[in-house]
Amino acid sequence: MQVVAPDILSIWVPLEISDAQVTNSRLGRHYSQQWNWAYSLMGSHPFLYAMDDALRQAGWICVVVAAAAYITFLFSDGTFNKAAPVTEPLVVRDSIRKHEHHLTGTVNLNSSCDQLSLEVKQVSQTVYELEFETWPDPAVICKRGPTPRNFDVVVFAPSVGVRFTATLDKNPLSIAVYPSLAK
Repeated sequence: MQVVAPDILSIWVPLEISDAQVTNSRLGRHYSQQWNWAYSLMGSHPFLYAMDDALRQAGWICVVVAAAAYITFLFSDGTFNKAAPVTEPLVVRDSIRKHEHHLTGTVNLNSSCDQLSLEVKQVSQTVYELEFETWPDPAVICKRGPTPRNFDVVVFAPSVGVRFTATLDKNPLSIAVYPSLAK
């Protein structure tokens, strides 16, 4: 009987094994007791040994491939599925008087040496844009980390039906405007 077995370099090499060697081996006795009914049906029990080994190897290959795929998924998930960080909107308090909006709030900047300027532009009849610009102050020692900067601006616009948008260094900035009636 000819059986294919792996050598050290994982190259499949045919080996010559007699039926007596298979039957007299411990593994052969086990299979002859376990698969006796199959031997009578198939008539060739060495075929069953080869198939059993092949199925066992295929099973292990499937387990290793599944584990490798899962590990690859875990490591590459952070690379390909980067979620954009969710930032809280800038809270702006709007004290409304007749044809006047007094906007106040605090912007967190990236470093302590950044200074803040604010300009308001009318985009349309009902939309006003708050343009925040930052620049580094050379006279201040820089420390990285969130640094709060307050702003206070008056916008002359209709008391109702006005919407505000904002940008920080030409990048869109989400804002939440909370109106209150001033006396």
